[in-house]
Amino acid sequence: MDEFKFKYPLDQYHTVNQLFAAITEKFSSSTYIQYWKDPDDEHPCSLTYREVDIITSNLAHRLQNQYDLQGQALAYLADNSLQYGLYLLAFVKLECRVMLLSPKNSETAMVDLMKRTDTKFLVHNKRFAKESSSVIDQIDGGTTFLAFDVDTEETKELDNGAQSIWLTERNSEVKSEKIAFIIHSSGTTGFPKPIYLSNRYMLHMLNNYANLLDVVESPKLLSLAPMYHIMGAIFFGIALIGGTYVFPTNFPPLATTITDSLRKSQANSMMVAPILLEQLAQLIQMDATDVDVLKNVKLAFFGGAPLQQQAGNILMDHGMNIKSSYGSTEMGLAATADPDANCKEFTPMKIVLPSKHYVMEDTDYGSEIKQLIILPNSPFMATNASNRPDGSYATNDVWTPHPSKPGYWFISGRADDTLIMSNGEKTNPVPMEAAMRNSNALIEQCAVIGQSRAATSVLVQLNVKEAMGKDIYDMLSIVEAAVDKANRDAPAHSKIIFPDMVKVLPLIEKLPVTDKGTLSRKKAEKQYGHYLEVMYDNFFNQSSELQQDKGDTKLPLEPTVISDFLKTTIAKLIKVKPSEVNTTMNVFDQGLDSLLAVQLRNSIVKFTKNVPTNFVFQNSTIKDMTQAICQDLETDVVEASYQATRGLLSKYIKLIDEQMPRPTRSYQTKNRGDDVVVLTGATGSLGALVLQAMLQNKSIRKVYALVRGKDGRDRLKKAFSSRALDTRLLKSAKLQVYPFDQAKKCLGLDRQQYRSIQTEATVICHCAWMLDFLQPVTYYEKECINGLFNLLQLAYNGGNNSMRFHFISSVSASMAMKGEVFEQPLPDDPSCAAPMGYAQSKFIAEHLMRYVTQNKGIQGYVERVGQMSGDTVNGYWNPQEQYPLMVAGGAVYMKKMPIMNSEIDWIPLDYSAAAILEIIMNTANDAPSPTGSIFHIVNPNRVTWMDFLEALHANGLKFSHVSPEEWINELSEDDRNPAFKLISFYQDVVGGMELPVWVTSKTQSVSRKLKATPQLDAALVGKCLQNWKRIGLFN
Repeated sequence: MDEFKFKYPLDQYHTVNQLFAAITEKFSSSTYIQYWKDPDDEHPCSLTYREVDIITSNLAHRLQNQYDLQGQALAYLADNSLQYGLYLLAFVKLECRVMLLSPKNSETAMVDLMKRTDTKFLVHNKRFAKESSSVIDQIDGGTTFLAFDVDTEETKELDNGAQSIWLTERNSEVKSEKIAFIIHSSGTTGFPKPIYLSNRYMLHMLNNYANLLDVVESPKLLSLAPMYHIMGAIFFGIALIGGTYVFPTNFPPLATTITDSLRKSQANSMMVAPILLEQLAQLIQMDATDVDVLKNVKLAFFGGAPLQQQAGNILMDHGMNIKSSYGSTEMGLAATADPDANCKEFTPMKIVLPSKHYVMEDTDYGSEIKQLIILPNSPFMATNASNRPDGSYATNDVWTPHPSKPGYWFISGRADDTLIMSNGEKTNPVPMEAAMRNSNALIEQCAVIGQSRAATSVLVQLNVKEAMGKDIYDMLSIVEAAVDKANRDAPAHSKIIFPDMVKVLPLIEKLPVTDKGTLSRKKAEKQYGHYLEVMYDNFFNQSSELQQDKGDTKLPLEPTVISDFLKTTIAKLIKVKPSEVNTTMNVFDQGLDSLLAVQLRNSIVKFTKNVPTNFVFQNSTIKDMTQAICQDLETDVVEASYQATRGLLSKYIKLIDEQMPRPTRSYQTKNRGDDVVVLTGATGSLGALVLQAMLQNKSIRKVYALVRGKDGRDRLKKAFSSRALDTRLLKSAKLQVYPFDQAKKCLGLDRQQYRSIQTEATVICHCAWMLDFLQPVTYYEKECINGLFNLLQLAYNGGNNSMRFHFISSVSASMAMKGEVFEQPLPDDPSCAAPMGYAQSKFIAEHLMRYVTQNKGIQGYVERVGQMSGDTVNGYWNPQEQYPLMVAGGAVYMKKMPIMNSEIDWIPLDYSAAAILEIIMNTANDAPSPTGSIFHIVNPNRVTWMDFLEALHANGLKFSHVSPEEWINELSEDDRNPAFKLISFYQDVVGGMELPVWVTSKTQSVSRKLKATPQLDAALVGKCLQNWKRIGLFN
């Protein structure tokens, strides 16, 4: 790349301050920043470039008057927020030299950074007051300053005297080599290394960011990168092209933060860590997120670590243009993948620096493998970045050329020992290992592991002679002390958690070393991979079953006891006194991070009871955690969740009464044979087959398919094609596709669309519902429960000539009942449903259907659908569901399947869809009846589990039958197994969870198709197997 586009001529601008002045003048009225005052707010707040300029000018004026900071060298310690960005701009205007401190640093590391950079001033926000005071006490002549909150709602007029402070600096010839920022490394060399970024470097690096984003029209960038990181410089880079910088709704962000922020802000570009993209891909696989918002993202670039290929493919398949980027603090952005959305390769990258500033140098790894070297005097190199005598910078990253795309490269790895973790952080294991080895003669060798993982761990080899003279408790104490020593000066993301992430090898086992006697880390990781996988799985997926044999005493589940336990545990984790822990304040605002949250959750499991893996994130105060833990042990159901279920049900019954008065006349039946149907969920497995059946039915005159997103017909075509359905049906004149958003008033339809449905429609079939077994019932309110309410308002039709309404429920809404479940309304107690948010939301929906049928004249029906198998024609069965994965992971991968004494009532997809349509047509003239409107869509012709295994054998699969315990144990030890990700489900099902029997006598009398449902036999199983093989499930 010999041409480098500069957005602003660098001979006219010498500092970031001067550049921002020009930007403000050019884009004065454009929106610069969007942010949320409250994460639950639907719409973000906005600030224009002019408003940001005035706010930060006033802030600079106030900082100068109060602290006299102009031109000073200072450090800044705060959490990621709008305030952080405003302070950065204020420091720029004061021409300060600003060192951005990561909150993950140890106190010792921060002191070292302050001393090495001769920084005396530390500006901090309230959260880090204690840490800042402790750090500055160790700095001779040091002073701390509290960063006061900036009120963006104050008058946006310049304070008196504010302008003069920085205009002098803007108009003067300040040398471009003056240091503007110091950003430190992750601490991969023991202590973090300060890297000096001059104004010259910043101007070149920001131009590079601007060139990257300039391929997006009117860029609105959602950035999920921490602002103390070099990726945080995109806050300035987006400004060069007049774009908008969008803060996420929450920080630290989760995968759900991405879709929430994208939906609310309509951002069209994104910067994100790969670990968040992988979590987002998992949500998509579970059909637990709105994929339409992803299509608005014209460019999403990630960096800092590799992205799993499968996760990237999932995101690309759902319309998100994700691309890899590469850089470092020492050289800024250096390489990016092809931004063209038509290019589906997101990993290979092209160097974006001018060719005169770098070379691809030969290495000892082979003729084609090169190392990227930044040449001496490159303006893209940080001031103190050179690590070679000639003044060049060796990146230590090695590259392999793309086999068919000239100029593009793949990163092959590191030329040094640095571990690049899955969250993008870097860890140098060498000083940590040295600290452990030097701590005691007992420790002969150790290997710190963490490459592409979310946490570090360590394998420890003991000296046999030393071990012989000690008992096991003494040895563990020595190992613990060694780990503490290794952690002492390590950054937070590198710390090893004892004992969870420490494996002491048996005395007969040795860590592999090279001919020179140095540790061979990759060989160690491969050789002891079985230990590592169990250790990581136990840490991140720990359940109470893992603790049962350890003899741990469980605490009494009394609020005072549990609250004190949580305070003490959290205090130990964040290294404060228990009295300093606030029970009503968010624990993440008190110093907890994601790894410590895992450790806290494991302690809760160990000493109280089993809780979900996301428990701490869902209950982020000690008060909330205490309330969630102190529940009825016998039922093992969170009473708080049942209260939430009851609360939501009461809320929507009240809304129904307020907005749907009791009709003055009784329901009037309509002539069957001229139905106009409103169908939701038509892109799902069941919905697609229901739509096919409706389009083929001559008694249905028209179908309104309400589909998320603007490209509804394309989504329907994709849904039909993937299931081998006849796409020609979608050209039928009786199909009308409308884009809708069920959470919005009038379903997001325009007035004409809504009115045409009100006028024509006779029946609604509501199939659309999110599915995420990890989420609480409150998660389902906005999209699902509120969406049902909006559809009920449509069916109510002002109380005049209401529509029939068929709600597709789930047997999970009655799964906790015993014995037989009859075709009757559910009890009022939410404990009859499975204890998860999905089932509880269906419970609420069924009761709302019952209420409107009794009181609002709506002819409401509930079809409780059970487990569906592949259809009888093509054998299509979603390969990501639990039983297809069980076959792939058990019968094919492990060559073992568990023995179970259960019966199977799985119903083929096409028979399920046909039964639903028969019920819709055959009940058209029934009067509203809350007791006679419940139907069960399960296979009345049940078979045994062993019959299913024989059907697999009959189709050529060879596997042994083992006990459930053996099957679960083997699965838990291999995270490469495709069934591994659903292990918690299998523990329940394979472990013998007893399910009720859903009676179908009434349903069979209405639906001949249900009565004629074939048993699950070798022929149907064979079709499913063929389909799974075709799509690569068994690869």
